[in-house]
Amino acid sequence: MAQCDVCGNDYDKAFEVTVPGEEPRTFDSFECAIHA
Repeated sequence: MAQCDVCGNDYDKAFEVTVPGEEPRTFDSFECAIHA
């Protein structure tokens, strides 16, 4: 399981977002991704 970078939850369906020039970020929901 991956841990969300925003809320810290461990979730088996977490996803990673990669922005060019930045480190990949892991999120457990779109809500957390939007807050980041």
